Amino acid sequence: MEHGHSLVIPPHFDGNNYAYWKVRMKAFLKYINERVWNFVEFGWEKPTTLVSKWQTSQKEVTTFNSKAMNAIFNTVSMEEFKRISNVEVSHTAWNILQTVNEGTEAVKVNKLQQLTTRFESIRINRRARSKNNAEPKNFRRNDPTKFGSDEDGNFVAFTATVAVDESVVADENPSDGELSENADL
Repeated sequence: MEHGHSLVIPPHFDGNNYAYWKVRMKAFLKYINERVWNFVEFGWEKPTTLVSKWQTSQKEVTTFNSKAMNAIFNTVSMEEFKRISNVEVSHTAWNILQTVNEGTEAVKVNKLQQLTTRFESIRINRRARSKNNAEPKNFRRNDPTKFGSDEDGNFVAFTATVAVDESVVADENPSDGELSENADL
């Protein structure tokens, strides 16, 4: 996702780092017009009458949805485009991408609960080790990817700030209680 780092050039979404794309895309849509973003965020109901019978205000409002759809379609990869190609309302397209890449609220809460449980397990494992004055295998105090102690001898594991709309990926190695960044929850 190295495309476009300005409001004038839309961000490209290739299926990776959705949270980053989402924030940048929101800014880009607001740059086009604040009402364009409002259509994405709150939705819009397409008029059911023939286009030839639309009032001027209906035609004007329709352009905001069209601009949003154009921006979304042109910033996603072919794989992401296939998910939303049959959609005509920008709000619906946005929600599909969000659900596919972030999950539903229930999935997000479940991931957060799993992460919390794993963190508690690690903390309990560390307390048990500290009673025995044992350090994990392959422990190196100066290796920032491992657990260690600060200059005062205080144990440092990790600090995590988790927003409900973010995915947190971690894998616990039960033999030493460490987390790696490579596996799914």
